[in-house]
Amino acid sequence: MADPMSQVLGIFIAWRVQIFEALRQRRGIGDAERARRERNWPLAIDAYRAYLKRHPSDVSVRSRLAKTLFAAGEVELAEAALREALAIRPGRRALNRQLAEMLTTVRGADDIASGTARAMKTYARFRGSLKQDMPPASPSLTLNVFLDSRGQPPSILRGTLISLLESRYETWRAHIVCDDFQDHPIGSLGHDDDRVSFASSWAELPDDGGPWLLLTPGVHLEPHALAWLAATIEDARVSAVFSDDDVFFDHPVHGRTWEAPAFRSAADREDMRTTPRPPIMALFSKSPGDIVTESAVNSPSDVRRLLMKAFDEGVVVHVPLLLASRSEVTVGRAPEGSVLGQDSAHDRRDRILVAIPTRDEGAMLRNMVNSLLQKAKRKSDLRIVVMNNRSRSKDALNLLRQWSRNGKVDVLEVDEPFNWSRFNNLAVARRNEEIFVFANNDMEMLTEGWDEILRDSFALRGAGVVGARLLYPGGYVQHAGLSLGSFNGEPVHEGLGEQSDAAGPLDRWTRSRAAAAVSGAFLAVRRDLFNAIGGFDPLHHAVACNDIDFCLKAREAGERVLYRGDLVLTHFESRTRGQADSSEKLAWAKGEMASLALHWGPDALLDPSRNPHWTAHGVRLFNGFRSPSQKEVWDYIERGRSDAWRVNRLSRSETKARYGKAARA
Repeated sequence: MADPMSQVLGIFIAWRVQIFEALRQRRGIGDAERARRERNWPLAIDAYRAYLKRHPSDVSVRSRLAKTLFAAGEVELAEAALREALAIRPGRRALNRQLAEMLTTVRGADDIASGTARAMKTYARFRGSLKQDMPPASPSLTLNVFLDSRGQPPSILRGTLISLLESRYETWRAHIVCDDFQDHPIGSLGHDDDRVSFASSWAELPDDGGPWLLLTPGVHLEPHALAWLAATIEDARVSAVFSDDDVFFDHPVHGRTWEAPAFRSAADREDMRTTPRPPIMALFSKSPGDIVTESAVNSPSDVRRLLMKAFDEGVVVHVPLLLASRSEVTVGRAPEGSVLGQDSAHDRRDRILVAIPTRDEGAMLRNMVNSLLQKAKRKSDLRIVVMNNRSRSKDALNLLRQWSRNGKVDVLEVDEPFNWSRFNNLAVARRNEEIFVFANNDMEMLTEGWDEILRDSFALRGAGVVGARLLYPGGYVQHAGLSLGSFNGEPVHEGLGEQSDAAGPLDRWTRSRAAAAVSGAFLAVRRDLFNAIGGFDPLHHAVACNDIDFCLKAREAGERVLYRGDLVLTHFESRTRGQADSSEKLAWAKGEMASLALHWGPDALLDPSRNPHWTAHGVRLFNGFRSPSQKEVWDYIERGRSDAWRVNRLSRSETKARYGKAARA
C-alpha cells in the first residue's frame, strides 16, 4: 500500500497535468489534437507548429509534434523537434527516453519510416515458435504429388522428399521426374515406400485424373500441409489451392531460421498476375494434362502460369497458413518469373469523362485540370466536367467562364448544399463516355499516360473500379488502397505516412492488385457498372464513406476493385471543403460510418487483401505477426470457396436483428 505522502504527490501531479492541459486548450491546442486523433498528419503538424510559434517553451507540445512527424514519416524532422525540446529542458528524462526509442527504432533500417521493415526483424522468432493445427475436416482424397527436379542438383530434392515422407497426411503418391535417380542416393530415399516413384520424363508418369500437387524443388512441406490442401480442394467448386510460404536457412550450429514471408491476399487473378513472389506450390483439382512437356516444370513462374489457367476453370482458394518453406539455396536458382502480360488485350478507344466538384480555389482547380490534360496520351478522347458549387472568388469565376467559352471543360452549376454523391451523380447523368473518373479539385496528376493505364485496367476481366496511389505534397504516402475494419473497426488508408517509394509487403503499394476499396479522391469506373449499381448514395453518404459504399456495391455485383500503384497523384487533402476538423463534421462522418455498418454488416469490416497473419499498430497495418486460429483460417477458406471478394448487403430483417432500433437510422 502506498504511503500517504506518495498518494498526495500523485494527486498533485495529476491535478497539475489537468491544469496545464486546460490552459493549452484555451490557447488553441484543440485543432492539433483533433487532427492527430484523426491521423491527419499534415493538418496536425501545421497546427502544432502554429501553437509553438505562440508558446515556444511548451516542451510537452514539442514532444507531441515529434510523435506526429514520426508517424507521418518525417523522421529527421521528428528528431529535430525532440532535440529542440531537450535544448529547452535538458534534464527531462521522458524526452531523452523518447529520443532514444526513436533512434533505436530507425537505426540500421533502410526504410526508416516503415513499420513493416521493423516487423521483419522479429519474423524468425515468430516463425520458430509458430504452432499450426491440423484442419477441422478429415479429408480422404489421394493426392498425386508431382515434382520435376530436372536441371536441379539432387541435394535440393532431398529435403523436399524427406518433408513429404514425414507428412502427417499419408494418403498420397509422389511422381518425381529426376535426371540422376538411377545412379544417385536420391533414388534410394523412397525405396521402401511404394508411394514414391521416379521417372526421367513426364510421359513415364501415371495419370489417374485425381487432385495433383505441383511442388517446386527445394520446397519443404510442413507436416500438416497436405491435410489443409486436401481439405480445401474437396469442395467441387474449387479448381486450385495455394498457401503462404517463406524462406529458410539451415546453420550447423544455430539450426534453422526463417525470413521473407510471403503472406498473400485472398485469391485474385490480378494479384496473381503481378505479384513478385508467385506461390512455390499449388494443388489442382485436375490432372496435369497439357502441361506434360519435355521441358522442366519446376519454378514459381510455372505455378503462377497454371494458377492463372485455374481461375478460368473454377474457384481458386488461398489458405492463409505457412504450409511450405523454400530453401535459401534455391532462391534465385529457378526464376520467379516476370509479371505476366494482361490476359485480354484491348483495342477500344474508350472515352473518359472526369468529374470534378469545386468551390473557389481557382488556382488549384486550374492546376488539376491542366495536369490531367498534359499527362493524358489521348486528349481527344478525354472530357472534363466541373461542378461549380457556389464559388464566389473572382479568380475561380473568371476561370470557369473562360472554360465555358472556349469549351476546354464543361461547367455544371450546382447551387445547393454540398453533397459529394449527388453532385457526381448529376455530373455523369446522360453522359455516354465509356469510363467515368471522379476526382477532387485539390490534386495534381503525376503519371504520364494515366488515361491508358485506366483503359488497360478496364480491359482486365472483372475490373469494375480502379483507384490510384495518392501522395501528400511532402512526398509521403496518403493512400495506397483502403483497408476495411483495420483500425477500431474503421477503414484506414494503406501506406499512410510511408516514404513515397515504399513498396509495402509483396510490393502491394506500387503494383496493380485487388483492393477492398479505393479513395474517392480519384476513382474510376466503367459507365455500364456505374449505371447498373445506381451510382453513389446521396442519402446515406453525402460526404463520407461514399467511396467505400460504392466499392462494396461494385463487389456485390461480382466486380473487382483494382488499386493501381503505378497511377500516382499529389493530393492536397480537401482544400475546397476543409478537413473534418470540427466536432460537427466529425459527428457527421461518424453517422455516415454507422450507415455503412448498418447496410453492409460484417462485410464493411473485412479486407480480403490483408492476410490474417499481420497485426496492426494504429495505422501501421503491417507492424507484426500473429498466428490465426484454426476457426479463423477455416472461415477464411469457406469465404474463399464462394469468392472471398464478393459481399452482400444486409436485408432489412438482418439489419434489424443485428442493430435493433439503430436500423432506422
